[in-house]
Amino acid sequence: MVESACRPAAAFLAASAGRVCFLMNKYIAFRDRTSVTVQQSLVRRVAVTTAMLMALAMKIVAVHLACRTIAKVVCAAVVFVVWAYPAQRRLVFARPMNAGASMA
Repeated sequence: MVESACRPAAAFLAASAGRVCFLMNKYIAFRDRTSVTVQQSLVRRVAVTTAMLMALAMKIVAVHLACRTIAKVVCAAVVFVVWAYPAQRRLVFARPMNAGASMA
């Protein structure tokens, strides 16, 4: 019983670690030196919401599937498509409205 109670917490902590990945990508991979204050706040909100959705999905789906690995893959795919990718695209990495105008 204790083991099954730890799984949602583990899913939450794993998804929360995504913040570190964001910072490494921003500064190391993309060498983006712009202010991170607003972006970091948005990333935190998206990551926490993703973690909560993943934990909730695992709690619901794992009951119905015998294989927890399949349950995790299904939950991760659904949460990514429905929430994580659209939120990252529209909130965290949204381009300013006049970004294209300055290039002209």
